[in-house]
Amino acid sequence: MWPTLGQAVWALRGATSYPQVLRRVIDLGGDTDTVAAVAGGLAGAVFSTDGIPDRWRAVLHGRVPGFGDHRWTAPDLTTLASTLAAG
Repeated sequence: MWPTLGQAVWALRGATSYPQVLRRVIDLGGDTDTVAAVAGGLAGAVFSTDGIPDRWRAVLHGRVPGFGDHRWTAPDLTTLASTLAAG
């Protein structure tokens, strides 16, 4: 866990944009998918969803447990997160 977190923080500290964080993770090599997942979460906190390129968000989709086979898009997930955060 500590190497993953250390690499994610390293990538974030030297970056000026969300995509640059992930590029830095990829350049490190190794367990890039795990480190990118952690770094992406941290970068989202720093750069917000507005920092994620539109072309990346346009293809985002996924399922949320408890909602059947509904495919959620980036705007759907943003609304869900805001609703959950508001309580």
